[in-house]
Amino acid sequence: MQTIDRELVEKIDNSTYISFDIFNTAIIRKVLEPSDVFTLVQKHYESLIDSSLVNYIQQRKQAEKKARKKNWQTRRVAEITFAEIFDCFQEDYGLDVCLVQTLQKLELEANRALPQKRIHFFF
Repeated sequence: MQTIDRELVEKIDNSTYISFDIFNTAIIRKVLEPSDVFTLVQKHYESLIDSSLVNYIQQRKQAEKKARKKNWQTRRVAEITFAEIFDCFQEDYGLDVCLVQTLQKLELEANRALPQKRIHFFF
């Protein structure tokens, strides 16, 4: 077994949780860019709840960028969680907790509705 394989096995054995980023490998979304989901969230929110959601797309992108920077500065980790993104989103824009939870829910629903298998990836 190669050295990197041993290190990986050891890390897996010592971990409580293991996650894999499978988007754009085994699963693709029916959008051109992953951030296009934010446009769907904004439109869905405006049509169902309130038409005054301003700059959601840009603010959501900035919140993700800030969460990555914050994690890197504090833990030297580039990966972030969905909750960390929305924590930054709420902090930066002073949004109500209920609004942030609604936006999280809409984004999760959009991400669940969009994926499809990459047929050529599976044998």
